[in-house]
Amino acid sequence: MIKIFYSVVLLLLANTACAQNVICECCTYSSLEYEEDFERIFNPLVIKSNGIKELTVYTTSKQTTGKPGDTAFNIVDREYREMILTFDTAGHVAAKIFFNRLGQFHSVHDFTRDHNNRILTKTYHYLDSTGKKGEDFFVKKWMYKYLNGKLRQIKQLNDKLTEQPDNKSTYEMFEYDSKGRTIKETTQRYYSGSAPSISYTAVKYNDNTHTSSAITKSKNKIVFASEIQYNSDNKPLHVKFFNGISKKRRVSAYLCTTKRVSY
Repeated sequence: MIKIFYSVVLLLLANTACAQNVICECCTYSSLEYEEDFERIFNPLVIKSNGIKELTVYTTSKQTTGKPGDTAFNIVDREYREMILTFDTAGHVAAKIFFNRLGQFHSVHDFTRDHNNRILTKTYHYLDSTGKKGEDFFVKKWMYKYLNGKLRQIKQLNDKLTEQPDNKSTYEMFEYDSKGRTIKETTQRYYSGSAPSISYTAVKYNDNTHTSSAITKSKNKIVFASEIQYNSDNKPLHVKFFNGISKKRRVSAYLCTTKRVSY
């Protein structure tokens, strides 16, 4: 089995109390959260042609120590195993195994695909300390729906793993520009017995500077903003997150760089 190692640098800045982080056994934070991100970064044709079956992502976290509000703090570098990606025979991701920030097993996403290698379902399981899947009541599942060849909706199934109408579901819906880039994302969170919570994200692209900016609103209030810098192949290089619209209240930023590749 050929393995590849990919390194990510995660910078956690101490501009606000939100940036105070404590390494714990229960949490996992992924800088490669979305399926379209790792499909762009790890080209399936390259994965297939090199016979790569497994890829391990290592993250270096620069964490602050000290109490919120302190003017003096230390930054500690910690490297941990963030995830393992396994690939099918076509070079597409078949499973994504997450580790907590102590490098211990946390959870796994398993994917099924159609004949065009598009994701059909994603299933979530907790993992025990040996990497085995947890009890069935921890299982979550999502359905992927497409329109004109583009991902239109990711809908979470209910606790019985059956699909419900949109007005009683948690989902994400996407709209695209003429170049196939996401320009709008609608996110709905549904909890039984309460009205759905909906937020909207609008994305604008600047082809001259290879950047994009996104603003998320909920109830007509800005709750989140981000900026992404791309390379010439349209792969994300640098991402900045902001709390609301104020850039002075930066919560975190991360920089993805390939540190080493070995076969």
